[in-house]
Amino acid sequence: MIFYHIDRNKTLKPGTVFPFPILQDVEIKRVFPELSQHGAHYLLQYTKDDRSALCEWILEYVRTTKFPNMPTRFKCLFVTKSKQEALHWAQYWKCQDFNLVEIESSNYCELDCSWFSDPQPAIFDCPSATARIYEEAVKYWSGQHSDKPRLEILIHYPFRVINIYRHHE
Repeated sequence: MIFYHIDRNKTLKPGTVFPFPILQDVEIKRVFPELSQHGAHYLLQYTKDDRSALCEWILEYVRTTKFPNMPTRFKCLFVTKSKQEALHWAQYWKCQDFNLVEIESSNYCELDCSWFSDPQPAIFDCPSATARIYEEAVKYWSGQHSDKPRLEILIHYPFRVINIYRHHE
């Protein structure tokens, strides 16, 4: 199946191997020897957004304990089914300079991220109570849809980069 990804860091190239191996000698490497850019952001880089980092860790905890057959978000790429949807997400995240990457993959799952995202642009609306985050994570991983779903597709390797389109405003 063909998907589209907003590559804000412009790291994907034709023939890119995904996910990226962790080069640093860190303890987390034992649990996650490879990471996506998303995973590297939350596991290896300093972030001021403690709520979304907590949310990602609870999502991972729920996944490993209740849905072990689902792929970890720390190794996945977030994609859409159409170029238009991808451009909508780019607008949502206020991306101005990025590559639109066309990808082929058969390893994917479609989940409702509205449990964690506000309809307003670029607001990651993680619930403030830890128990509530846990409940929302169970809904997310079970594939349950909210009243106003915002679907995201997670793909995990292997996948193939088909085309890269440069985009800037």
